[in-house]
Amino acid sequence: PKNSTPFFPAFEVTDFIAQGGMGAVFRATQISLDRPMAIKILPYEMGLDPEFSSSFETEAKAMAMLNHPNLVKVFDFGNIEGMLYIVMELAPGRSLYDLIHGKSVEMSEASRLISDMCRGLEHAHDAGLIHRDIKPANVLIDDSAHPKIVDFGLARPLSNTHDGGTIYGTKGYTAPEVLTDPNNIDQRADIFSVGAMLYELLTGQMPPHPYIPCIFPQ
Repeated sequence: PKNSTPFFPAFEVTDFIAQGGMGAVFRATQISLDRPMAIKILPYEMGLDPEFSSSFETEAKAMAMLNHPNLVKVFDFGNIEGMLYIVMELAPGRSLYDLIHGKSVEMSEASRLISDMCRGLEHAHDAGLIHRDIKPANVLIDDSAHPKIVDFGLARPLSNTHDGGTIYGTKGYTAPEVLTDPNNIDQRADIFSVGAMLYELLTGQMPPHPYIPCIFPQ
């Protein structure tokens, strides 16, 4: 019989996958269905913040409602004595960062990847969620070369404009308004990040700095 853990009795946790700024991800098997899954555990200090824990529950429920082939599916979430976690689809493959960092790709392939990612983001945006940290490291390329966006742990509902001015994102991909007015952003911030990724896919390097916003006549 498979062995569960005290914290996750319904799962057999087998391997460590990766760690980043928003937590650690482990490979697991859902014992009842013999189904491979991924469990992401957020940094412990986040679970100690009542406001964050409350918004995390709201957002996790919203993420679980998303169902799109270009988004990693969320199945469950919880809070174990202050330890926040998310149970997700285990998507095989490597990150887009690992595959293309420092290299350019054919225009047709770049177009296909970006188009698929935009379809996934549109699905999330229609549900009222923004990602806020779109970048190659948060895009998995599966065995069929299809992109899946991961790590909506940084997501915030579009209506939530009072998170204390906390800035989410990654240098080089983050829209200017996220840095200058983080409490008043919308899905256009994700679209900006996708544009930065498209530039990187086509050229093999990041867009030049500083970004110069276009001013359109009123």
